[in-house]
Amino acid sequence: MAFKYLLVVTCVCAWFASLAASDKELLRVGLRKRSLDINSFSSARIREAVHHLKPDTVYLKNYLDAQYFGEIGIGSPPQTFRVVFDTGSSNLIPYGHGHIPGFFSQDNLRVGELIVKDQQFAEITKEGPLAFLAHHFDGILGLGFLNKSVGQVTPVWYNMIEQGHVTQKIFSLWLNPDPMSKIGGEIVFGGIDWRHFKGDHTYVPLTHEDYWQIEVGDILLANNPTGLCAGGCAAIIDSGTSLIAGPTKIVTQINHAIGAEGYVSYECKSIIHNYGDSIWEYIISGLCEKLPNPVGQTFIDCNSIDTMPQITFTIGNKSFPLSPEQYMLRIEEGCSTVCYGGFVPLDVPPPQGPLWVLGDLFLGAYHTVFDYGNLRIGFAEVA
Repeated sequence: MAFKYLLVVTCVCAWFASLAASDKELLRVGLRKRSLDINSFSSARIREAVHHLKPDTVYLKNYLDAQYFGEIGIGSPPQTFRVVFDTGSSNLIPYGHGHIPGFFSQDNLRVGELIVKDQQFAEITKEGPLAFLAHHFDGILGLGFLNKSVGQVTPVWYNMIEQGHVTQKIFSLWLNPDPMSKIGGEIVFGGIDWRHFKGDHTYVPLTHEDYWQIEVGDILLANNPTGLCAGGCAAIIDSGTSLIAGPTKIVTQINHAIGAEGYVSYECKSIIHNYGDSIWEYIISGLCEKLPNPVGQTFIDCNSIDTMPQITFTIGNKSFPLSPEQYMLRIEEGCSTVCYGGFVPLDVPPPQGPLWVLGDLFLGAYHTVFDYGNLRIGFAEVA
């Protein structure tokens, strides 16, 4: 899915179910957070990993408030790599844009304390000049479906099941958006961790067996229906995607309501304001707004968060609201703060579209269970 590069995204595939297993049966992947600064927000990628001492547990750092990655080992003895756990792909292979040359190899894979034997993976021989610029990870570990695997290589998750490493065909995801927390979240293979959610999960069936895809209903803007998805829209649940992407018609309404403006417009205004001449007010309110916004990035006034509307997704006939704090990113630069809007346009024509991609901003609000055994996904409010 080529749009991921423009959205500054990463996919974390997970399959988790409603049944909880004992700690000895679970493999956890934890997440850590790191602040985002103004100079690197547009290339925000993944957050570096740290290994926790708890058995069968790997904790990850949340790098630049955008994406998450963890540590694995390949070989005997294992060589360490930091990878994105990617629901949007199915191979163990570097993450980038476009085509990359390389070859397949096979060796043992360590994830936490588990050893997946004879795992096939891709070794990349050449990458684009900007592919890994400012990135803190080495590749991706795809946890998607076999029928989307390049070369029909068996995905890591399938081998975990086949080799008896998990007793339940599920895994769950908790993201921690608290910038002050050292742990940015956790992925649990083979079960769920009840400490990370409140109430029961709402489960909905997959509508497409190639992706972790479900159906969403109407999207509400300050409790008012937008109407476009009243009859149902497809949505890919992608924990590797930093932002939330959706049809331009709805995203435009949302961005207008929250006062979001494009990156070019924001930069234009910043430069013009430096002149301090009121005559430029006309240009600021006119020309700047008409400049193109090629990458879909938007900025919002950090001081207006209290007045911004709630955005609600309808899933399984239930409401899943996002507060302004949950659908925006804060970019820190010294003593100043810039707020980054979390909605970007994505137009996919029928029959696949209209399509939403619900990324980390959505998943930070809702503990998510990816149930491979029953082909469904569940959501519960984070604890």
